Amino acid sequence: MSKVIAVILTYNRQDLLQLCLAAIYSQTCICDQVIVVDNASDDNTQEMLSKLDYSNLKVYLLSQNVGAAGGFNAGFRLAYKEGADYIWMMDDDVIPEPFALQRLIEADNTLDKNGIDRAYLISTAFTENGYVTNSPSINKKINHIGYKDWPKFAQYGVVSVDRATFVSILVPRGTIDRYGLPISDMFIWGEDTEYTLRITEDVPGFVVGASKVIHLRQEKGVLNIISENSEVRLKYY
Repeated sequence: MSKVIAVILTYNRQDLLQLCLAAIYSQTCICDQVIVVDNASDDNTQEMLSKLDYSNLKVYLLSQNVGAAGGFNAGFRLAYKEGADYIWMMDDDVIPEPFALQRLIEADNTLDKNGIDRAYLISTAFTENGYVTNSPSINKKINHIGYKDWPKFAQYGVVSVDRATFVSILVPRGTIDRYGLPISDMFIWGEDTEYTLRITEDVPGFVVGASKVIHLRQEKGVLNIISENSEVRLKYY
């Protein structure tokens, strides 16, 4: 049996973290372990976590805030060291539906049976009001007669993609063996884009239509340098 470890990156959002944990522990497919990476929260997150009674839960408190990139780097690294065959990664504002992990695993098994290699699998993300969010980019691989290849995977309930976010992404151990970890020095912006593009150089990732999550607080529209009006966020670009 493959070992699946869920990893949640959190920072000063106790309310969201509790919702995320409750959703992960309500999955129809039980994780072998759950890791919370606390990015140096100063809102008593550790006290809240100490009162929880979840099984196979490990909490790692970082000594300083190393940004999303550093936090995800740490999360992947810790789960890898714990012997994960698959790492299910997300932020604390991601709320997986009960079948989310099961559908990812089923899709992975289907692809494997059909001899289709994959860099990762990712859930379909929605806002609280049902709008699609965090859409990955369709993989542009061309077949031998010059057509894009992605429609052939629809029969398996998946679409081949490359760039994606860390919103309920399932990464096999072999991907980390081959490509390593996200770049910590990116701190807070673009580390998921860089990583998912890097690991799909040879084989695609796949978005799984039947695996669904809610990404809370995601209805401000697409993030880009043209529409951005926050001076803090502009610096990220």
